[in-house]
Amino acid sequence: MPARLPGRQRDDRGRGGVPRVTYGNGHLNAGGTAVVTLLLLAKECGADVPDHAYIDGYNTLLAIKTMQQMANSDKPFFLGVGFQKPHLPFCAPKKYWDLYDPADIQVPERDAWPHGMPSLAGTSWGELRKYAGMPRSGPMPADEARNLIHGYYAATSYADALIGKVVDELETLGLRDNT
Repeated sequence: MPARLPGRQRDDRGRGGVPRVTYGNGHLNAGGTAVVTLLLLAKECGADVPDHAYIDGYNTLLAIKTMQQMANSDKPFFLGVGFQKPHLPFCAPKKYWDLYDPADIQVPERDAWPHGMPSLAGTSWGELRKYAGMPRSGPMPADEARNLIHGYYAATSYADALIGKVVDELETLGLRDNT
């Protein structure tokens, strides 16, 4: 589980029982509350929650609602939808983790860089090593590597499902051939 982000405050009074998070670096309104408030992602990776409990799923719902509103307009529109996944941290709802059996995930041997590999192609896994529980240097233990690969598979499947929801809605609204 990654370390908590600075400036983030939990508020369990979010809509539908989903925790809400306010980022302290947002703009403040007259009451001193941050204007930028997000429904929080589930508290942990692999939580048994609906897709919209994580920010990518919530943004997918917003994109679909926006497309539905814009489909009724005579004006052309542009809607850019981006996803954080499958980037770190590899968090996705439990159903995506359950698609893959960790016992079937093979961890590649990685004692050394491939012979003749340019040094520029190597990595120290700088971002990954900043997360809680990751070794600060040296090789990644095989069990942790397997868990990371499992998480990457889950996060990729989650992103794929969300993209599918957006494309399905484009088709439903008759907008797919006019984008």
